[in-house]
Amino acid sequence: ALFLAKQKDLIFATFGDMLKVPGTGGESLQEIRANGADVRIVASALDCIDIAEKNKDKEVMFMGIGFETTSPTIASVVKTCAKKGISNFSVFSVHKVVPPAIDALINDPALSIDGFMCPGHVSVILGSDAYIPIIQKNRAAVITGFEPVDILEGIFMMLGQMLKKEKSVEIQYSRGVRPEGNVRALTVMNEVFCTSDADWRGLGVIPGSGLKFRTEYAAFDVLRKIDVPEIKSQEHKACACGDILKGIKYPHECPLFKKACTPTHPIGPCMVSTEGSCAAYYKYS
Repeated sequence: ALFLAKQKDLIFATFGDMLKVPGTGGESLQEIRANGADVRIVASALDCIDIAEKNKDKEVMFMGIGFETTSPTIASVVKTCAKKGISNFSVFSVHKVVPPAIDALINDPALSIDGFMCPGHVSVILGSDAYIPIIQKNRAAVITGFEPVDILEGIFMMLGQMLKKEKSVEIQYSRGVRPEGNVRALTVMNEVFCTSDADWRGLGVIPGSGLKFRTEYAAFDVLRKIDVPEIKSQEHKACACGDILKGIKYPHECPLFKKACTPTHPIGPCMVSTEGSCAAYYKYS
């Protein structure tokens, strides 16, 4: 992303929480913007249509990041640009999908997971049926919302499954999740993207966990427009984010926590977002 954002005659658009994410070498989008790069924060990928139409002499590039919650909207923007004939818009797709990551955790020999608290917003799109493979491997699954009472009830429901020794996919977040999910959103997403292997910071490569452009929409793929050199992601050797994500370690057991790694200067992905394990632990511990 940093290499792309530094290109001439280019507007790099992204969500606000991506600005401080450290790239390979420690530099961030926030830093290169301060040094003159045209990096813009957008509330929605839809904003890029207006930016592209008002800056036809520049390539407008959007960093497509997030899970099933954001990828359908970005796919919809791509389809709109194709219909309108907007050719100066492209997406750097680093989207991730949740089910393969869950499968990787289940199959990790270092872990012994009894159940999963499945993410509410992702599940609004995916639906509860996407988690059936969890119970097929004899683990509990409860989809919860994000309020404290939601999480507490989700834990209560999961413990109930374990006590009864009857595994199922339960929906605590019933006000937003249906078994089939948002079929229309999934259809749009699958029309534009198909799955691919993806590298997860702290976890490594997980097969089928990313999204890449289908041939029909390849004209909107950044990697087809710009020759990007192969840059291998380098994790900080002392960062324990992978083990924290897996539940092997607590955040305070990382040697960087509250020292070199803080919410204002994050080193690993767990500290970047307010939803990250380390950021939450930092705030409440």
